[in-house]
Amino acid sequence: MIINQNEKGGTIIYNSDDFIGLVPGYAAVNFPRVGKGASWLAGINPWREAPGVLAPGFPATALDNSGAYASSVIRNAVVDRASSQPNAWLIEDGAAGIHQIAGSAGVIGKTLSVTAPFPFGLVSASGGIHSTGTHTSYDGEDIAEFNISGTDYIFYSFNDNTDGDLGRVILNPTSTGDFKNDWYSSQSGETPFTLGIPHPILEGDDNKLYIGDAANLRVVSNTGAFSSTSSVVPAGFIVKCFGKTGEHFLLGAERTKGSYSSATARGEAIVEWWDYGSQSSLITKQLNDNEVTALIYWKGTVWAFTQGRPSEEANIGKRSKLQKLEGGEFVPKFYFSESAPTFGGIDIHDNCIVWNSDGVIYSYGSPYPDFPERVNKVGVGSGTTSGGYAKSLDGSNLFISTGAGTSCEYLTQGSTYEGASQWRGLVAEPITPPRMRCKAIETEVGFYGSSSGGRELLFQLIVDDGASTGTVFETLIVTTAGTQQITRNVFTNGNELPYFSSIKPLLSYGVGSGNTAAPKVSYIKIHYVFREISY
Repeated sequence: MIINQNEKGGTIIYNSDDFIGLVPGYAAVNFPRVGKGASWLAGINPWREAPGVLAPGFPATALDNSGAYASSVIRNAVVDRASSQPNAWLIEDGAAGIHQIAGSAGVIGKTLSVTAPFPFGLVSASGGIHSTGTHTSYDGEDIAEFNISGTDYIFYSFNDNTDGDLGRVILNPTSTGDFKNDWYSSQSGETPFTLGIPHPILEGDDNKLYIGDAANLRVVSNTGAFSSTSSVVPAGFIVKCFGKTGEHFLLGAERTKGSYSSATARGEAIVEWWDYGSQSSLITKQLNDNEVTALIYWKGTVWAFTQGRPSEEANIGKRSKLQKLEGGEFVPKFYFSESAPTFGGIDIHDNCIVWNSDGVIYSYGSPYPDFPERVNKVGVGSGTTSGGYAKSLDGSNLFISTGAGTSCEYLTQGSTYEGASQWRGLVAEPITPPRMRCKAIETEVGFYGSSSGGRELLFQLIVDDGASTGTVFETLIVTTAGTQQITRNVFTNGNELPYFSSIKPLLSYGVGSGNTAAPKVSYIKIHYVFREISY
């Protein structure tokens, strides 16, 4: 936000610096004054048009068949490498178990397969200890592809009411008999996993498949050999998530008091660097938080998602954090209110870290090297369930899961626009001469390109920290390239523009007459003069 003024008045300008990202102290109800970015935004993607142009993000669209066949959120997904056409495999947090999205011409489709054996219910696997008897309440956890002795398989971890395990299936199954839920525990000398804790799985850069199990690592080599290492994390800790750097394997682990799932119980979270050669821990870094939920290696360093402990004063109420390893220590780079994403709820998409937090899709970074790396809320799912995945399965669309009946969705990379989008600017407080007050006399909004018959736009001014709000225009649908600005000197009700000590703009996108177009804002100007205060 830029304020240019002289002895008579001035102009407040909002441009790309304000349209990209959230300021550190963002919130829906307070009024930040410092930083670059928005004081609040939702469903805004400043990268989909010309960089730094304010525009709604892509809408969440349900996968075909998802409402009828996916009953819980999808925890993670993987694209197979050896099929004639790559398919996406999804693991559900529920007994419905494993789904598949068929691919075509290298692009993942938009339909959940309902051709047998999909969806595969974890409870339906033939034989083994997990299909009969007292084993109930199946919950899928993680999924990965791994090659053993020249054959690619899909591996999946899960919990039931008794214990956990690692299942295996061939890439082109034709019946439920191709799935074996107790594949790991049925191997000679191996046992089921510890009950009721996460079991992340990830292929390391040493051609081994790693599975977390309490304080232990279960390992499968690419020749089918089995091994395990006990107590890979300190006493009282459990392995929560994995990552890898190219040189080392990463273990995210935590210790909590009481239930491991209690984010507010005072706990401890760490990251360990695991050495492939010695199969031992080399370095341990503190995260200074209660829980670690996900790890990712991006732009030459390690990033961690954590939650639990109160944030700094400017971010009260935001107990989730994105932390970056810099200078040998993890440093919080962004605080947010929703739950921290699980290990399947993060990915790299459009050269940004993206994550799914209770149905809100965040993005950190920039697709363009010359633009600042900031956090944006680029999408909104249909639900608010925590623990859903976010994966760039085909490099184009971002696939997500948010619950609310329609558990499987994707952010459509096309010409459609999200309707529930909003942007709020920082508070502007011009310095006024003695016995003077600011009087807004004209607003000016510049637009990028044309729009017609799409998402409507509402423009409001919030005055004196919410003391009053006035509407400059509403239900705006049409903008025309070449006539790219709208000026107003009164509110829609005919009242004069306000006197103010502080002021901020608010833009909200509504339903309009469709979703195929939306006004795209390139700048906002508020012109004001000084007026003497009369007593």
